[in-house]
Amino acid sequence: MRSPKTPGETAAVDNPKKTPRKAAAAPRLKKPAARPASQPAPRAKKAPAAKAAVVPQMPDQETIERMVAEAAYYLAERRAFAPGFEDQDWQAAREQVEAQLRSAKNPLG
Repeated sequence: MRSPKTPGETAAVDNPKKTPRKAAAAPRLKKPAARPASQPAPRAKKAPAAKAAVVPQMPDQETIERMVAEAAYYLAERRAFAPGFEDQDWQAAREQVEAQLRSAKNPLG
């Protein structure tokens, strides 16, 4: 005849999945090394200063003219440089550049 089992033993024998487990040992943390008295404490790093919002500036007239000339070139290139449309290309390019400058000056509206 078998001896009577305690409740913990019964669970362990009858159902092997319910065996009590040992608690895992907590990992040991290293203690920081002591700093010699002759060394000053390290300084905290300063967070970089927030950059001021960049306000778009209106380019000078020479830059605007270069932008218009470049835009007119690309418009003429699209037409395979067919002669007789130079003034129309220049006017369309000027309107494109002015629209870009307006939208850059007022990005919300």
